[in-house]
This record gives sequence, structure tokens and C-alpha cells, in this order.
Amino acid sequence: VVIVSVLFSLFSVHSKAFSDESSPPQQGKLLIAVVDMDRLLKEYQELRKADEEYKIEVRRRQEKLEMREMLRPEEIRELDKLEALEAEGKLTSEGKKKLEELKRLSEERRSLMNILITKTLTEEEKKQLAELQEITRSNEPLLKKMQEKYDEELGRLMDAYLERLGKRIYDSVKAVAQRYGIKLVIAKRGMQKWQAVFDEFVLYADATMEITQEVLNILNAPPETKGKEQPKK
Repeated sequence: VVIVSVLFSLFSVHSKAFSDESSPPQQGKLLIAVVDMDRLLKEYQELRKADEEYKIEVRRRQEKLEMREMLRPEEIRELDKLEALEAEGKLTSEGKKKLEELKRLSEERRSLMNILITKTLTEEEKKQLAELQEITRSNEPLLKKMQEKYDEELGRLMDAYLERLGKRIYDSVKAVAQRYGIKLVIAKRGMQKWQAVFDEFVLYADATMEITQEVLNILNAPPETKGKEQPKK
């Protein structure tokens, strides 16, 4: 899970603990609580939704690249125009038909090439394979440029997700901590293998100091009630 994995790394590696830095040290009890980041990132509904949206954007761009790989320059130009019209909601029924034809043509050429490279070829088939391979070679510069553009777009999208969702998590942890007078909240990772004990920050925590559910209550609350939850009794 893409966004979950990135956020997990950020909170588990770079941000070991959430602390109330605005409060000066005080004598007496130091209240410390733990947030299970593995559970938090899996059960944070808005994060799951964002992760699905991100994967859709990745797949959409990958499909564009794959489709163009097997088309000739003039076919790619026509495809570009049709996709632009589709994005604007101006694609006619005839245009939709042509768009499907180009998609089908690309898929058929790819299927044919995959078949040809696995068999003993006749002279005619050798010519077919050479033509198909030339199409892919000639498209490499264009596809490389498109890939670089898509990488930048996806990078910006990922940054936007991380900034928004990461801040929401920090704010929610802070809200719960301030509600109960907790001065330090530690991020705990879930150990998948015993060797991971060497990477763990929390090796033991009393269950009464686990505030993951309280944080999730804030994160997953309906918009009109977010931040208004009362402590459990």
C-alpha cells in the first residue's frame, strides 16, 4: 500500500515520538503514552481512501504509456487529441469509437509481438516482428519524457497527501495527549519478525497507556464532529 508505506516509514523512522514541546519540564509524574502506528495507518479511513486514489492515478498513467508504446507517431497524435477531448467532456460517439480502436490496435500489436518472440519464425513473421520492434524503439524517447513528467506529477501528489494526512495525524495525537495531560507520545511499530526487535523503539508498554483508538476516533469521525469526541469512561 503506497501511501501507507511512506507514512509508516516517516512516523516509524524519522519521528519516533510526539511530544508537547510548548510545555516546560515539570516535576512530578511524566505521563507517557503509545500509539500503534501499524494499526493507526491501517485503520485511518481517509488514508485508505487517499491510497486508493493514488494507485488509480498510477495505473491511469501506466496505461497511457503502455498504449502509446505500440502505436505509430501519427496514431499517437490522434490518440492525444482524442484523450484531450475526452478530458474536456467533448468526445463524440465517433471519437469514442476511434479511441477504442486505437486501444485495441495497441493491445493486438503487443499480443502479436509477445507471440512472435517465443516461436520459430517464417520470413514473413520475421518482418512483422522487426516492424513491431521498430515501433517500440522509435517510441522510447517519447515514453521516457512522459514517464519523467508522470513521476513529477505523482511526486507532487504524494507530497500533498503526506502533508495533509501527516498533519492530521500529528494534530489528532496532540489533541488526545492534551486531553489527558500526556507529555510524551511514542510511536510503536508492529514487529513482523523477531529480528525486528532491534529496530523497535517500544519494547513494552502498559495497555492502559495505549491511545491508538482515541486518535482513530478523531481521525475517522464525520466532518461535523471531528475533534469533539469525549474520553471513554
